[in-house]
Amino acid sequence: MGRIDKNFKQDTSHNYGNFFILRLLADFEVQMRNSLGIFIVIAISVVISVGIWASIPVLPEVNTVFHVTLADPKLYEDGVYSNTFKIKKGAYVFRFVPSGDSPRTLTILLNGKNFHFFEDFVLKGILHEMGISEFFTWEYEGENRIKVTEDTELKITIDPHQNIIGPVSIELIEE
Repeated sequence: MGRIDKNFKQDTSHNYGNFFILRLLADFEVQMRNSLGIFIVIAISVVISVGIWASIPVLPEVNTVFHVTLADPKLYEDGVYSNTFKIKKGAYVFRFVPSGDSPRTLTILLNGKNFHFFEDFVLKGILHEMGISEFFTWEYEGENRIKVTEDTELKITIDPHQNIIGPVSIELIEE
């Protein structure tokens, strides 16, 4: 009973070596399964992100030929803003970004060789009632479309009728 067989010792150390290798392989397999799981989650996330990105509508490119934000009295000379810009033959529309403090009336005058435009734009508040709250949005009413028959240089004059503090953005874009 007190005697240990030599072969038993060798078999046991060999078994421990096999056990160690099997344990390493098992750990590797678990890591591979975890890595595969992470890879699948990343791949699904990428596919969903691309799908969402692809479904966002692409807005048409806007060609802005003139833009000004009138919010500083220093932009006016004798209470009137003026500037010149080049414009190509085509159809255009004025867009405004007003607020409740914007000038109540904006007179816009465009003059160029063989071209003349004049309009008094009037600020209109639109009440929106949403259950327990209400708010206003603002827009300028007036003829906001122009047609230019030839490439030319225009002088724009904007008269806010003494309201040189109320902010408003004005742009002329190609239709």
